Amino acid sequence: MAGSLDPWGTNPHGVTVDPIDWDANDAPYAKTYHGLTIVSNGQLIGRITSWNPSELARENVLVYELSYYTFGRPVDQVPGRATGYTVSGTSAEMWDGEIEKRFEGDQTMMQYADLMDQKAAFTVYEHWFKGIIAYKTWVYYGCWFTAKGDEAYSAEGDARVTTNFTLQYVSRRATL
Repeated sequence: MAGSLDPWGTNPHGVTVDPIDWDANDAPYAKTYHGLTIVSNGQLIGRITSWNPSELARENVLVYELSYYTFGRPVDQVPGRATGYTVSGTSAEMWDGEIEKRFEGDQTMMQYADLMDQKAAFTVYEHWFKGIIAYKTWVYYGCWFTAKGDEAYSAEGDARVTTNFTLQYVSRRATL
């Protein structure tokens, strides 16, 4: 799209926003998510309305000893396994562009009947831009859906079909 600074930022209505001038004297100091873009299979995963990487955690084990000096208090800690390798999100669905089709990069595939229809893992790129400058990319490898479902439909709702989803990944690496 002409004028797009984000290489994946396109939409059929030409909607754009001028990026914040981060070099201006009164530019915000706080990091913002104005420049967040989610990509899979080289395609923008459009209409993502929320993106929430889980808190990473580690299951450490405290070590105690039989001693009248330390009884009841830990004396050491053994680092355990890492957990929290998930990203949850919400997406406004598109005709013939349901969330699983967008992440897998195949608009011709059938929509999942259930999550057993996913046949292969995919990779997701979380691109961060500071204005027009690429800042960082997080790459999520080995992604599989662990949950996916539409929000409730309502006579008093806004008529959007919105899907909640959770991805589990094997590893996440920062690039750039």
